[in-house]
Amino acid sequence: MRKKIFILFIFTSIFFIFTISGLCKIEKIESQWASSPPKIDGIVNEWSDVTFGFDKKKEINFAFKNDSSYLYAILIFKNPKFLSSIDQTGITLWFNPEGKKKKNFGVKFKMERLTAEEFISLLERTKGPLPEEKKQEIKANPYYFVYKSELIQKKKKKSTFPMKSIEFGKPIFRFTRLKRERVYEFKIPFELIPNIEMSQNLIVGFEWGGMTKEMKAQIMKMRAEMSTRARERAASMKTFETRDSREEGIGMGSMPFRRTVKKYSFWINLKLAQEK
Repeated sequence: MRKKIFILFIFTSIFFIFTISGLCKIEKIESQWASSPPKIDGIVNEWSDVTFGFDKKKEINFAFKNDSSYLYAILIFKNPKFLSSIDQTGITLWFNPEGKKKKNFGVKFKMERLTAEEFISLLERTKGPLPEEKKQEIKANPYYFVYKSELIQKKKKKSTFPMKSIEFGKPIFRFTRLKRERVYEFKIPFELIPNIEMSQNLIVGFEWGGMTKEMKAQIMKMRAEMSTRARERAASMKTFETRDSREEGIGMGSMPFRRTVKKYSFWINLKLAQEK
């Protein structure tokens, strides 16, 4: 009897190990050497010479190029339902040169809408004071869309994307809409990725969607307003409350918080290309 139990335990352990291994497997893909750096414009024309990977669960094509200074990436969303709240959250690329799925360092990309005054302030912080006539020209439009990038370092305080080697206005990422598809294109300087070596395999993660702080705050505000209305209705009643009306008031004020927007991510094992 003990022998049978021992054998069953061995087979169960082996099955568990293989199951976990299968779940933890990360797709491998090779980057291609960029002899001519692609223009970051969200257009796929310059990616016809690469082999694309494909994430079946989220229906996304992806590919990479690199030279000695930059990593270039492209994502093509085939199904708009998997975009989730990407316009509100932006998309974060995580990098781990140690071969682990750990979100210690990443770059968050997001397009933000700025008022004319905010846009002027941004220009002056990065390029210096603007002449008055230029300011008036900018103010002719009520708002501007700006592609922004931010470093995320879990072990250190967050800092904004350094401008020392990146001229303001030079594209770091762009996206375009093509019917049902949306194309994202990225350019990341290797000097930003800690401990990166060209001979290493690099674990890259993509993360987007879910609830933003603003969205959560709006839901909480709606809950509070619904609770207030319920209490006001209860206070204005001239007759005794029925059991159903009391339950309605309690339900309105204690609505559980539910995540209504999905958060997505996937990881790949990237082998960087060497100069030919």
